[in-house]
Amino acid sequence: MERSHEIAICCGCGNAGFVREQKVDKRVDQTRKDQVQETGTSMLVTACPECKMMLNAAVEETKDIAQVVADAMV
Repeated sequence: MERSHEIAICCGCGNAGFVREQKVDKRVDQTRKDQVQETGTSMLVTACPECKMMLNAAVEETKDIAQVVADAMV
């Protein structure tokens, strides 16, 4: 994803998904879902529980980073 890591934008869940981007008339949550779907990935990993909930509909599987680390340790 182009907007990830240090330059990631909020998924919008913290603001109930109703925040609109300044440059386009589109909900932030839908913008992030579109960006995730454009990658073609089947799994999204995030450290934010709100992002996990909001973006769950965009991919087959959404995991918390702690869950990924725990799974790798087993």
